[in-house]
Amino acid sequence: MGSPEAFDVVDKELRKASKSGQWVLLKNVHLVPAWLSEVEKKIYNMALDKEFRLFMTMENSPKIPTTLLRSSHVLVFEPPAGIKAALVRAYAQSITVERTEREPIERKRLHFLVAWCNSVIQERLRYTPIGWSKAYEFNEADMRCSLDCIDEWLDSMGKGRKNVDPDKIPWDALRTLIC
Repeated sequence: MGSPEAFDVVDKELRKASKSGQWVLLKNVHLVPAWLSEVEKKIYNMALDKEFRLFMTMENSPKIPTTLLRSSHVLVFEPPAGIKAALVRAYAQSITVERTEREPIERKRLHFLVAWCNSVIQERLRYTPIGWSKAYEFNEADMRCSLDCIDEWLDSMGKGRKNVDPDKIPWDALRTLIC
């Protein structure tokens, strides 16, 4: 959702599906909250087949029309809480075995440190404003970028060596890039 062409396609598909009893899935509708009000009005004015279903995926947003939310079945999926669950998720999504098994060996430790930092920050975000004095986010994209920076530095320093002296790792440069 988000482009003018998508609106025309969605209108056409909604009309067709509402008559034939098909299901429609609209993704990322949080990007177009003003348009959701129009869709809601169109659906209320349509003659709907009893098998017709409209599914919408979205991020939680205060801009979503409350009348739409009240008239819908809302399912909320949140990742499991806790640092352990966040670490497992990080290793399942961003830190592959092939990536972390490359030499030098210090790469594994640095990857774990980034995953740990991301996990702690994500867990503390649940307790805002108690956990933080201001909003701070270190999301999965930030974690992947940090891992890429670490890999670049270690690849340029390691040059096929099995180990790298931790004192020779440019900690200030990595900290600056990651921050």
